[in-house]
Amino acid sequence: MVYVFLALSFVLSGLTGWLSGWFSSWNALWQLPLTFAGIFLGFVILFLLLLFVSTRFVDPKKLLEKPSRDFRFMLNQFCRLAFFLGGVHVHVTGLEKLPHDHRFLLVSNHLFAFDPLIYYYAIPHDELAFISKKENFSLFMVAEIMRELLCLPIDRENDRAALRTILKAIQFLKEDKTSIAVFPEGYTSKTGELNSFRNGAFKIAQKAGVPIVVCVLSNTPAILKNMFRRHTDVYLDVLDIIPADELFPIHKTEAWVAHHGFDAWGSDAWLQLPTWRSYFGEPESLEQLVEKSSWLQCAGYQAAFEEMRKQWPHCGMMLNWCFNDPWKTAANNSLIEYPAKPKPAYAFVKSALRPKLFSARIEKFAWLEGETFEAEIWLLNDSPEAVSGSVHISVCVGDQMTDLLDWKAETCANANKQGPTVRFVLPHAETDHFTLTLANDAGLSNSYCLQYRKKTSPLSSRKMNQ
Repeated sequence: MVYVFLALSFVLSGLTGWLSGWFSSWNALWQLPLTFAGIFLGFVILFLLLLFVSTRFVDPKKLLEKPSRDFRFMLNQFCRLAFFLGGVHVHVTGLEKLPHDHRFLLVSNHLFAFDPLIYYYAIPHDELAFISKKENFSLFMVAEIMRELLCLPIDRENDRAALRTILKAIQFLKEDKTSIAVFPEGYTSKTGELNSFRNGAFKIAQKAGVPIVVCVLSNTPAILKNMFRRHTDVYLDVLDIIPADELFPIHKTEAWVAHHGFDAWGSDAWLQLPTWRSYFGEPESLEQLVEKSSWLQCAGYQAAFEEMRKQWPHCGMMLNWCFNDPWKTAANNSLIEYPAKPKPAYAFVKSALRPKLFSARIEKFAWLEGETFEAEIWLLNDSPEAVSGSVHISVCVGDQMTDLLDWKAETCANANKQGPTVRFVLPHAETDHFTLTLANDAGLSNSYCLQYRKKTSPLSSRKMNQ
């Protein structure tokens, strides 16, 4: 539509100039660009007026059975027009991977309020309904358009209402009404780094039996900063499609799905120096490289083994490939050094495999000063008897010890118990690590040593896509 407006404006301005005799005098030609701009602006205003009038006929109380193709078309054209005027160029890769013949769940990182517009611009032919915070459904014109597209409001402060939204999204997918798009972080990232995911998003795909389309956005916050001043390049990449038959068992956390144990090891190399640098910077010595690598491997293995136990009964355990180093110069993800000397990670794996254990689900290894640390507490029981006990949960940052919670839990034989989620705002401290401790008198204790970054650290501003 943008090019149609431009073409019509060019023709009409030329026709006006010819009828007015502007071409006969050089002194009158200056009126042509002004006429062109005026006509183009008139078309833009007419289009916006049409969009406005259309929204006035939307009944906010009426339950729609299918998304409106007319509103989808107008929204796509609005995005094209807005991006053209604002100097925004959207670069899209991997669009051919989309399963256009059936519904899907689209998941993406969330950097800016305009992110949904990128998808309505780049994917004009697929019906796509976003799950969006309920506050957006009170915005002028936005609310009406979202309702016509079958977008769903979610109350992030009301778990029961949020569950109803998730069930409605599952219904839409099963009834083939529309594909669903979610930002599993739940809110925009202020730093550009990927926040922890909410589990409900992936349950939608698993319950509806649809594939997951994994996408990533880059540089969208620059749209508003550069609007009408300079050109902005925005990137949308369709990374991968997870088929519906690969969604079971459910892997609920980044600790396994995205990080493979916080990237303590990789699938394509035995030693991941880029991963090491992303957490610790450039190594200053071989001794430091070994020390920090061991720390990362310990935390990674602990997260991975315990996460697999939390997946019971869908998954009970993981296999540690290469249990020991086969020769002196080997460097891999093994637990035993040559010649049969346990690495530090051996003790962490041994601890993670205790039949009865208090455990924490932690979404990432590195945490920033002032960030809200979050951990989901579990009681794991692989024994043939019921287990009950209490655990004291505390966090130590530098020399600051903070008591968070006391939890009494019980579970039957061969069963796990999901408990409360503890949260703690990380204070300023002169340290590079902090410790979460789950203390229990019956031998079910556990602890986690995680990286602490001060706001002044050069690694604290590292972006998600770097």
